[in-house]
Amino acid sequence: MEEAASHCYNYVETYKDASGNVVHLKDWRLPTKAEINIIIRFQYVPDAVIYEVLSGPNYWSASGSVPNPQSDDAGGTMCAVRCIRNNF
Repeated sequence: MEEAASHCYNYVETYKDASGNVVHLKDWRLPTKAEINIIIRFQYVPDAVIYEVLSGPNYWSASGSVPNPQSDDAGGTMCAVRCIRNNF
């Protein structure tokens, strides 16, 4: 889990804004278990507004592994990382 947290801490995305300035997004973190479970729950609702972004069998959270019971590989041992950031 420490490696997953470090990955998110060091992750950076960049894009150009409307003025052509390069913006660096550096404030990534591991999600909480609750955040992962909310995404899993709502991405599988018919006509969901959330696309499927968590299709793996397990994901690292800030407090450990969270299983995805909806995964085609449910019960698998792989644990993926999905970094998130606070948008304020």
